Amino acid sequence: MAVCAYCGNKGDLTKEHVIPSWLYEATKNQNLQLIQAQPKKFINNQQTKKDVCETCNNIALSKLDNYVKNLHDEYFRNIVKNNESIVFNYNFDFLARWLLKVSFNSARANKGNYHVFSNLKKYMINGTDRPSKLTIMIQLITPQVLSKRERDLIPDENLRKLGVITPNTTRISRLDAATTSVDPQKFDIARMVMVNSYQFFIFLPSDKVQSDLEWDDLLNQFGTSEITSGVQKLMTTENSIKVSASKVKLVHTMEHHIMRNLKVYSQLINDRSPKETK
Repeated sequence: MAVCAYCGNKGDLTKEHVIPSWLYEATKNQNLQLIQAQPKKFINNQQTKKDVCETCNNIALSKLDNYVKNLHDEYFRNIVKNNESIVFNYNFDFLARWLLKVSFNSARANKGNYHVFSNLKKYMINGTDRPSKLTIMIQLITPQVLSKRERDLIPDENLRKLGVITPNTTRISRLDAATTSVDPQKFDIARMVMVNSYQFFIFLPSDKVQSDLEWDDLLNQFGTSEITSGVQKLMTTENSIKVSASKVKLVHTMEHHIMRNLKVYSQLINDRSPKETK
């Protein structure tokens, strides 16, 4: 008999959406994804994984989705403007558990390294046993106004006329040393979850991190790169933080990913570009 990916109980399993249905529908550009673990594969539908029992899916995980839906209605649906500052109110555990949940879902659905989440299942389900060094950071991504040269290079006519690339998408990704200062030997979990302008980073150290001081140094180092400028740590003892818009744009966050899979994206652009008629 099948076993639930979260609680481990045997029984009938239900489909768990990697990205909640309401968020998929609310995010305008979430209709196309390049699978990180399978670089040549695009999908254009809602990913699901049928390995979660009804109790976990409809009670524990549903509560987390409802919490983040409220955050979406208050914050995430609004695109942050350049030079804007936001007072972000949050419940650390509910937000952290949801970020871990969608990351775990994504790792399972895309054949990634989902085993690193094994010791976090109780925390995701009921909030107990939070790891002492679990760290969440927030960064605000802003729209990019395109130059005339940049507009001329864009095959999509609507985007070319608009002249702005807006961060209105949802992304779930693992971090690596190629894009940030993350040392894979020092991090058990290093993930990113973006919902429109709001980009969250989730970190958990490996057993190779020997002290709190070393962990703090690793986190400080992460925030020094150009692509992570403006990141701020969410404190477990607080429920509010003032965050200023960073200078980082959506294209900056995806540049390495696109360049690493340039042939795939080039083919996608060619396939979607209007064909000349003779």
